[in-house]
Parts: sequence; C-alpha cells; structure tokens
Amino acid sequence: MGTERLLGPSYRSVNGLECQAVQTVTIKKNGTFWIRQFIRTTGGDGTDRLKTAVRVAKAIHEKQHPDLVQVSVLDANGPQLR
Repeated sequence: MGTERLLGPSYRSVNGLECQAVQTVTIKKNGTFWIRQFIRTTGGDGTDRLKTAVRVAKAIHEKQHPDLVQVSVLDANGPQLR
C-alpha cells in the first residue's frame, strides 16, 4: 500500500519546504506595487523549491494584493551576503 495511499500526500510533497524570510523589497512606482521576497531553505530539489516559492507568493498576494510578486529561493549553504 504505502503511506501516501493511506494517509494522503505528505506536507512537503504538497506545500514544499520550510523556509525563513531573508529580505523583503517593496517597490512602488508609476502606480504599480511590486514585492520581491528572498527566502532561505535547506535541502529539497527543484520541485520542492518551486512549491515553496509558489506557497510564499500566494500568501504575500492574499495579504498585500501587489501587482507583481517575485520570490527568490536561496540555499542555506549558499553565499550569505549576495
């Protein structure tokens, strides 16, 4: 059988990885409102990182209603200052 069949998909396979916000940039120009969110996460593959970015973008959009949301997923083992 398998656990996914009995209990449903895992949280990670549906929602992505655990993450923490690094920096948020808000841009208001010519009547538009953009948000750039930089998040840091550990592990996972491209699909997990994409699910994480989409989850964060959805949460930002529902809360602040910007015209554009851009989410950059940074690796916890990557550079810290750029």
